[in-house]
Amino acid sequence: MILSIIASKGGTGKTTSSIFLACAAHTADPSLSITLLDADPQQSATDWAEEAEQNKDPLPFMVKYAGESDIENLKDNEGLTIIDTAPGFTDLTQTIIAKSDLCIITTSPTQIDARRAWKTFEAIQRAGGTSAILITRANTRTKDFRDMIDDLHNDDANNGILFDTVIRQSTRYSKPFGHTPKKTYDYADAWQEIQKAGE
Repeated sequence: MILSIIASKGGTGKTTSSIFLACAAHTADPSLSITLLDADPQQSATDWAEEAEQNKDPLPFMVKYAGESDIENLKDNEGLTIIDTAPGFTDLTQTIIAKSDLCIITTSPTQIDARRAWKTFEAIQRAGGTSAILITRANTRTKDFRDMIDDLHNDDANNGILFDTVIRQSTRYSKPFGHTPKKTYDYADAWQEIQKAGE
């Protein structure tokens, strides 16, 4: 399976989602071969992996930077490949969409970000890809969050493309930078959803 993590802008937890989903997949099946491709020029996932190595707490999967040729030559294999993309909708992102079994759109819980996520979903559809929206950094008790959910439902975006799982706002997702997360919390549920959808 090839998963890509896509966002129209930065600050939506894209790299964090890439790392935590890979860890959730490893926890669920330690024998699964997992590769995280860092296709974001900021190389945040690569930085995380290098820092974890220095801290003698290496991630339990390979993380490597991927340029255009790496993506173009990417082939399906028996394991799991997760691609952390650059913010926005670049030419490379379109190539990644064509290679992906599922594009996961990360979005913060505001109405404006919900609209951006929906536009990204439509763009991925036009490019022939399959996608689902994952709400991250959410305080589920706020009006912003409730309004965002209403907006997505009103746009008919919940026809199988909105994760039931919501990634709640918590420092437990930012604290493990440079280490292997020992627990994956909401991402464990998100990974279960991905597995069920792929069955």
